[in-house]
Amino acid sequence: MKSFAFSCIVLAILPSLSTSYALPPLKKSNHHIFMVREKVNDLIENTCRNTPDYQLCFSTLLSDPRSFDADTYGLGLIIVDALKDKATSAVNAINRLKGSNPEFIRPLIKCSISYNAILKADIPEAIEGLRKGVPKFAEYGMADTAVEVQGCENSFKQSNSPLTDLNKQVYDLSIVAKSIIRMLL
Repeated sequence: MKSFAFSCIVLAILPSLSTSYALPPLKKSNHHIFMVREKVNDLIENTCRNTPDYQLCFSTLLSDPRSFDADTYGLGLIIVDALKDKATSAVNAINRLKGSNPEFIRPLIKCSISYNAILKADIPEAIEGLRKGVPKFAEYGMADTAVEVQGCENSFKQSNSPLTDLNKQVYDLSIVAKSIIRMLL
């Protein structure tokens, strides 16, 4: 009987307690999020400052949401992924040009071979090296990517290359990736 009476008393005063002594509503503070984001931006900024193309590095990393949770290995992987996308765009452009520009067939075949090496060997080597914590292999992949792109561009000796812009983008990303990877050595 005492417990019943006590329960009734608690139930009677409980509503007044919850309004009188209620805790203030929790405010959603962005302070912690801001501090984490600022620390991540510092990593991205410091990493990119140590590359030959700060702007390319910074804009590429900030455009990928994975950058905000990444360490330096992760930032390297993100740049290599961006490079893979550009190399794939170059292959698509080469295939289009083969059909519409027969005068470029020889250099385009050379470029097909170069970009095949980039996509089938160099980029996978870089990704595997970064994922397994062996950055030296990743560096080799990016160094070879730069050589392959230059070989493609140089195959257009007699005329202007229709791939110059894409080749430059792939080359520049490979140099940025290589410099990030070198920070891990």
